[in-house]
Amino acid sequence: MNAWRIVVRVLAGVVGSVVLAVVLLFTFTIVRKSVPYVLRGDLEQLAASGPYNNQELATAICGKPVDFLGSAETKSPVLALPRARLLSWRLIYPSVGTASARIVGIGVRRPEWRDPKSNYAAITGICEATITFKYRCAWADNGRAVVLETEFLEGPKVVSRP
Repeated sequence: MNAWRIVVRVLAGVVGSVVLAVVLLFTFTIVRKSVPYVLRGDLEQLAASGPYNNQELATAICGKPVDFLGSAETKSPVLALPRARLLSWRLIYPSVGTASARIVGIGVRRPEWRDPKSNYAAITGICEATITFKYRCAWADNGRAVVLETEFLEGPKVVSRP
């Protein structure tokens, strides 16, 4: 008889823990989308997209002409964004502000469109620099889901290179 009571108590504890975890997950999701703050990873992704999408910034980071900055951590630098690490450490960041990040990646050349055998090519070793940028983040409804939209208010500027 005591064995059944122990089994029931353990089962009730497991079910209660699962229900609590689901409630906390939904609560965190609702709170995350209703406060004017963003997380560190959101800003790191925005910072990494700068030299990936901007030839002038990638060239300033590498110190020689490149088309964009790719990842130094993947088999091919074209497969991912370069690594960005924010220099200031906070749990949450304001939705509008200024941040500095350390960018590490590899300079890449795009294929020559006239040459069918041309391919993306890494043309530098590892490039790194510190950039500073002003940003704005906002939750927006795109018709299917509520997503976090991030943008540079001013283009990122290279502050220092090693």
